[in-house]
Amino acid sequence: MSKVSRTIKFKIQAVLHFLSTTDGQRKTATRFGVDQSDVRQWVNLYKAHGVSALVSFRRKLSPSEKEAVILYMRQHRLSARQTAVHFNIKSISTVSTWIRRYDEHGMEGLNNQKPGRKKMPKPPTRRKSKNPLPELTSGEREELEQLRAENAYLKKLQALICQQQTSEQKRKLR
Repeated sequence: MSKVSRTIKFKIQAVLHFLSTTDGQRKTATRFGVDQSDVRQWVNLYKAHGVSALVSFRRKLSPSEKEAVILYMRQHRLSARQTAVHFNIKSISTVSTWIRRYDEHGMEGLNNQKPGRKKMPKPPTRRKSKNPLPELTSGEREELEQLRAENAYLKKLQALICQQQTSEQKRKLR
């Protein structure tokens, strides 16, 4: 079953089925078509925080809050799973990732971007002016036209030379 169809109602049904029957996590997971770890996580969240914990939402924790989670876990000798349930963090792997980054890079590793990476600077935006060229004098205008003509002539000459070279190479291959 896809994660999209895992509504609150669906999660509550799975949790209540698990709690009200003698079916274990495996049977409940099979019955509802989900992974066994999902059932375990939902039941633990439900027991710790009630129905509101089963609501899916994203929240961003600051680096100092993430550090507090890690320090609490270490101080109370909890597993990543227990810590995730205690702080109502939806994914156990999130806590594990924070721990690994904290151990490798300290507080800098807990920033929301990957450690060692810097944000790409945005390219400078060019303002389009109403008049792309400033007013030119007649002499400047003539010089500009002459330069454009020379440039066009040189491009044509280069294309002609290229064409002659390719035709000579073709003749040699025959």
